[in-house]
Amino acid sequence: MVASGMFLPIKPPQAGKVHPCNINENDPRLQNLPPDGTPNIMSIGKYVLSLIAMLISFITICGIISTFAWFTFKSQDPTLRVDSLSLSTFDTSNSTLTAIYEVGLTFHNPNDVLKLDFEEMEVFVFYKRHYAFAGSTVEPFSMDVKETKSLNATLGKIGAHWIWEDSVVEEIRGDRKKGTVGFDFLIRETVIFKGPWWLWWKGKETVAHYCSNLEVLFVNAKDVGRLRKSVNGAPMRCHEVG
Repeated sequence: MVASGMFLPIKPPQAGKVHPCNINENDPRLQNLPPDGTPNIMSIGKYVLSLIAMLISFITICGIISTFAWFTFKSQDPTLRVDSLSLSTFDTSNSTLTAIYEVGLTFHNPNDVLKLDFEEMEVFVFYKRHYAFAGSTVEPFSMDVKETKSLNATLGKIGAHWIWEDSVVEEIRGDRKKGTVGFDFLIRETVIFKGPWWLWWKGKETVAHYCSNLEVLFVNAKDVGRLRKSVNGAPMRCHEVG
């Protein structure tokens, strides 16, 4: 009991504890930090693992999309037709054949998303499938999606060495007297298929086309031989060979 007229001393309020760096020690974000205030190594590890998981997921999704696109837009080999064929020089004298073959070719790229680069191309002319008379190469060229492109190739040269028997020349003379001489052409192409950036694909393939029984018409002995058109006037299509 306190006697009347006496006063108890009033205890002054304690001042709040102030951090020297003005940091609120009651902040919940600081509760998970170790005593020295450095970030928790486990938290950094979880963050890195999350980034790795996101990267793997992204690569997986892109791979699935590319695989689906590849099977959907699978590469198709170019198609080929012969538009023209002429023999400006055709001489079977002296038991040899001298001829200059000028052939007009048209390629078509049937692909919806793939472009074509013709890296190399060789053209050969045959008689009755077995006798190769001449060959030549064509300069590299490219084709866009669904593009059609025409080009010319010249084969043979004056004074070329004749390696076949005299009987072959006799057969050719006999065909010419009848008005037409048949030739076959083999076109061998090294083609690079290039997809757009999102397909991430490039492929290289050797394609061969065989153009058979191209009949060259001769009106007279001095006439330039020219390709006989089909009955309906359609171009001579070549078929792909393995």
